[in-house]
Amino acid sequence: MKKVLVVDDEEPILRVLVKYLAKRGINAHTTTEFHNAKCEISRNAYDLVLLDVNIDQLISRRNGLELLSYIRDASPHTKVIIMTGFGSDEIEQDAYNRGAYYYMEKPLDLFSLNEKLNEIGIYTH
Repeated sequence: MKKVLVVDDEEPILRVLVKYLAKRGINAHTTTEFHNAKCEISRNAYDLVLLDVNIDQLISRRNGLELLSYIRDASPHTKVIIMTGFGSDEIEQDAYNRGAYYYMEKPLDLFSLNEKLNEIGIYTH
């Protein structure tokens, strides 16, 4: 079973994504905090991280991109899909430069997410 970490500061988004992934037989863990996400990545082997660009506004804006760089260093095999509700060409380019597999704007198109999960081997139906 594939293991996914969903990192977003919005609880409703976490609930929707966990339910969506569970229906596809994907074991999803969640966190709303930057530091908890770093701990999860250092302790567990995840196949995929669904990562919001802005996690903890108290730490810094766009700290999801900082976390993406951390994931690339700490767990190079883990694929990352960046999600954001406040996207721009600059943020998208930065995400890809840091090693994101995909960049998606919110609200997420679940059909498109499903295709991406299939393309990277997380969900194969």
